[in-house]
Amino acid sequence: AAREDIAVVGHEQLAELHGLNILAARIEDHPDNWTRFLVIGPSPVREEKRDKTSILFTLPDRPGSLAGVLNTLAGEGINMTKLESRPFRGEKWKYVFFTDLECDLGKTEYESMLANLREQCHTLRVLGTYPAAPKGQEG
Repeated sequence: AAREDIAVVGHEQLAELHGLNILAARIEDHPDNWTRFLVIGPSPVREEKRDKTSILFTLPDRPGSLAGVLNTLAGEGINMTKLESRPFRGEKWKYVFFTDLECDLGKTEYESMLANLREQCHTLRVLGTYPAAPKGQEG
């Protein structure tokens, strides 16, 4: 049954795939804009291929704290595909870092490295591990 109280922002192919009505197209404010769309669910992805992990962390305010995290990841051979910093809400001059990694941090081989990261970070949260988009379709 159709529901009139739900809206989705997504790619036009999503509408085609699920038989949805497109209410407005090309809503981006920059023509070469790339947007990441996520589906958030109550349990981990069931697919076997989980080769990308997103994490969110904050760091102690001291020289080299970000370099330490980067060196820890590089030492494990983990490629970082995205690193963004955003102001930490309610805290002046503090930042939260959002990072995408090419690995499945849920694997047991990364347990000690993840514990090491938790010691280096003020806070660290694994947002999820999931299949990476095919090359050329990443945003």
